[in-house]
Amino acid sequence: MRLNRLILRILDSPFRRVLPRELGEISYTGPVSGRSVRLPALCVADGSRFLVVAGRPGRKTWWRAFRHPCHAQLLRGGTRSATVGHVLPEPERSTALETYLVTHPGSRRGIGPSTPIIAFETRPPTGSDIGSVR
Repeated sequence: MRLNRLILRILDSPFRRVLPRELGEISYTGPVSGRSVRLPALCVADGSRFLVVAGRPGRKTWWRAFRHPCHAQLLRGGTRSATVGHVLPEPERSTALETYLVTHPGSRRGIGPSTPIIAFETRPPTGSDIGSVR
């Protein structure tokens, strides 16, 4: 947890260049808890969206906030963008996974057939059923 806080501080500073450029920060408000959440994640650009793989999904809960579209902020390369994140269904998930693995081929070992992939759309869809961001 302390390492995550340190990474988040570096990402939001001029020293971010010492970190991999794919490393970004996801921040959102939990749709159930209402808590503000910030976490570092590897984000792969895919057109107007960013892909994030929720590694070890059984041990992590953050990705569940995106089972339904949810507003989020994405900080990457010093730029903060408003997005809407959502877990990708098949067959879109498989296509996105191949895109992700082009950038991070070593991740293949830790990704199973049910590992969630979350797409953060930088041109968010409109709709009143989308969760909020702080």
